[in-house]
Amino acid sequence: MNIFRQGLLFFNVKQMVEENTFAELMRVLKAKKYWFLDQDIMNKVFYSRVTFLPLEWNVYHGNGNTDDFFPNLKFATYMKFLAARKKPKMIHYAGENKPWNTEKVDFYDDFIENIANTPWEMEIYKRQMSLAASIGLTHSEPQQQILFQTKIKNVLMPYVNKYAPIGTPRRNMMTKYYYKVRRAILG
Repeated sequence: MNIFRQGLLFFNVKQMVEENTFAELMRVLKAKKYWFLDQDIMNKVFYSRVTFLPLEWNVYHGNGNTDDFFPNLKFATYMKFLAARKKPKMIHYAGENKPWNTEKVDFYDDFIENIANTPWEMEIYKRQMSLAASIGLTHSEPQQQILFQTKIKNVLMPYVNKYAPIGTPRRNMMTKYYYKVRRAILG
């Protein structure tokens, strides 16, 4: 099944007005609760009427966990995703980690380079300075505590990647059991 995620979208507004698409979007919205509200509703309403852009036009920045975010992709699809990340034309900063709030995200340097000399440059600079001041960051990086589970993961992942490469059925099975165990332990 082909679905799209938000990012760069183009709409045929004239056709949407002619077909009263707004009413259909509202009907679907009211019919049930959705996890990814706008994305789920648009996928339902526009199903089979979508032209997909090449992946580099909607590169997901990974939200700090690129290697973990796509464990169930087919290997070929994952390789296409990685290739698109090498030369993105549009970066989708989805999720909670945004480059205007932290420098600890993929493509942070691209964001800073592209925000320079825009009307938003000073706003971003002021926000980052304010954030740094609020956590007492001046001239040195704070020592971040590494979680125990992260330490274990850092040791295990090279073996997992070798034994069960991303996108393989073995990796998918391991991921499924990992999350079952994690839910049982963490609730």
